[in-house]
Amino acid sequence: MVRLSRLVAVALVWNAGCGPLPPVDVGGSSSSGRGDEETTNEGPVTGGSSTIPEDVTGAPDTTLPTTTTTMTTVTTVSTASTDPGESDTSTSKPDTSTGIDTEDPVLCGDGVVGGDEECDDGINGDNDDGCTDGCQFPRCGDGIVQASLGEGCDEQTLADDGACTLACQPAVCGDGLVWSIHEACDDADAVNDDECTNNCGIPCPGCPIVLFVNASFRGRFDGSGWTNEFNVDGSQDPDVVITAARVGISVFIGGDDLGYTLYRDDGWTEQLALGGKPPAAEPTICASGVGAHVGYQAEDSMYYYAGWDGEMWAPTAEPIGSAGPMPSRGAIGDVGGDPVFVFVDEGGRLQSRARVGGVWQAPVQLHPAAYPVRPRMVAFDVGAELLVVHRDRYSVRVAGEWAPMKQIPGAAVPERFNVTALPGGRALLVWTASDDMMTRQTMYDAASDTWSPVTLFYAFFATFDAPAIAPGVGGAELEVIRTTSGLVHDRRFDGVFMGGSTIATLGAASPAVASAP
Repeated sequence: MVRLSRLVAVALVWNAGCGPLPPVDVGGSSSSGRGDEETTNEGPVTGGSSTIPEDVTGAPDTTLPTTTTTMTTVTTVSTASTDPGESDTSTSKPDTSTGIDTEDPVLCGDGVVGGDEECDDGINGDNDDGCTDGCQFPRCGDGIVQASLGEGCDEQTLADDGACTLACQPAVCGDGLVWSIHEACDDADAVNDDECTNNCGIPCPGCPIVLFVNASFRGRFDGSGWTNEFNVDGSQDPDVVITAARVGISVFIGGDDLGYTLYRDDGWTEQLALGGKPPAAEPTICASGVGAHVGYQAEDSMYYYAGWDGEMWAPTAEPIGSAGPMPSRGAIGDVGGDPVFVFVDEGGRLQSRARVGGVWQAPVQLHPAAYPVRPRMVAFDVGAELLVVHRDRYSVRVAGEWAPMKQIPGAAVPERFNVTALPGGRALLVWTASDDMMTRQTMYDAASDTWSPVTLFYAFFATFDAPAIAPGVGGAELEVIRTTSGLVHDRRFDGVFMGGSTIATLGAASPAVASAP
């Protein structure tokens, strides 16, 4: 019956107008018993009623009458059952269950507060706008430094002995917390002869450094307070830098010799002899990696070079190749590890000479009529290489070439002035006006080659000299040391000037200052 039901279904469907009826294999062999030969009905169906031969064990007669039959209803009998009276009348209902939770999921950044979110202002990249990109309120301990909360750091620390305290402030000597490895103690007082000294028992290599020197004092600021001592070197106008190795170097005339002192984490060394020629004027110094460059004029009126390699001085008296009126103090800078020296020559011209590959190059004239004062020079972090300022004139060196000297607009700069480089290719020039003894300031931008009057710190009344300035440390923008009736340290934070910290009660002219973060 299985074979018969299949033949009925096929015959009815093809008789409905679907074309010639194909051969039906009911016994696993081809029709007419001819092996693999295929038997086909080559003629079209032209009508007649369908008949099935009673002998279904052989090849069926597939030739159909020509009478056309139209089928409107086809009843399908299940061929899966061998019982002819059994038909499949079961029905099933569709499964309407999707297995998906139709409740909207919580998604941080969609602007809708839900689930564990405390807030949601979208993923805007600003973690200090009242809602972090993690959809939580800003807080100390979330690992994100938020200036709006006054945080200086945020390391998600669980202890108060690291570089970042549980109050999200950088660890410093004097905060009352012992900073592991860097401090042996911290009693947060200014008493230096009790059980815990003011340097917290051991050197603090990770602390910021501000060094100053003058004829009377030398000292170090570590971000929280000053440690000072009397300067017994006898120098009247020393200079100071801090190298990349965080070593401070002060150079000066000590008696009849060229001298220097080093500052390391354990304090200042005693006065040491640099060697070289007997100096006629105070030396000038700049940092160069872990080393330093020094330029000075000797008693023979010639200019000389000395180099510090981080361990020793060599050379100590290399001729630069030019002479100048005595006494004359030049300015020295660093470009890619090579020194550049700017000076007044014997003809009264402002000149520059660069040392390349150990050889001093021919002089380059910056101005034909120099002022009889010391020029100042600083190196930029981006863009131009060097800036030299000579009272109210300036020149910039770019790619090894000096630009013609120009006037600084509106700057009636007297003999005493100071310049410091600031981040972003900028430099700050300060001086004390001769008419009212108040400080003046103007900012240089190397990218636009422009000067703009600024007031980064108060226009102090200064009785002795121009303020000494250096880039800020420990979150400050600027460090200023000025002389009035004493030495005063002032700092600028986020555009706000914090001033008035007295270093020493005795004033002295010509302070020099250097800083390192």
